[in-house]
Amino acid sequence: MQLFGYDITVDMLALALFLLCFFISIYSRERARKSETPTGKGIRSKYRKSWVEYILKKGDDRTVVEVVRNSILVSTALMTAVIISFGFVLAKVPALDVALDVVAGFRILAMMALLAYAFFMLVLEGRTLIYLPVVFGTSEKLIESLDNMKKVDYVAKLLHESFDHFSNAIRALVFIVALLVWFYNVYLFMLFTVILTFAMVHEDYGRRSEIMLF
Repeated sequence: MQLFGYDITVDMLALALFLLCFFISIYSRERARKSETPTGKGIRSKYRKSWVEYILKKGDDRTVVEVVRNSILVSTALMTAVIISFGFVLAKVPALDVALDVVAGFRILAMMALLAYAFFMLVLEGRTLIYLPVVFGTSEKLIESLDNMKKVDYVAKLLHESFDHFSNAIRALVFIVALLVWFYNVYLFMLFTVILTFAMVHEDYGRRSEIMLF
């Protein structure tokens, strides 16, 4: 297919593959957690719930505050890096000659979209973590009457959501690395994207709770 005199058939296939792999990597997390068979994602969720049960039983408010504080510090550092990276990518847009390099335009836009998505996920994670100590200090009867959930289940749910938001942000940032490979070679980009997606899905559906990068 010709666009502005440029053959972009392979690159369009690469872009479609990239989008498919990205959505698979995000969708697999929720599917793995709800799977009836043991999965790495499900095991980690059970560990977090067990930790919540232990902390609630012990009444250790300090540990909760420390976990929230440390997590927010990490997320804040990542948000700063994302903002700087977004500005750097945005600065490259005026220098891009779309008429001569349409594919490069797709790459830049994809990188900006992933950076924006990662930033949004980190914001959601921070918001959820800030809310966590409030719920931790709320009476169990009030939570059960308003949310129809046990306190341990509700706190664990918030913890699951915060971890998922953070993981989604990390996955988006890792996929940006794949986009950088695209500038070098489109076929290497497709191979790298598939390998990344396989590693992420394997982490979700693996039979162990070990955490890699994703």
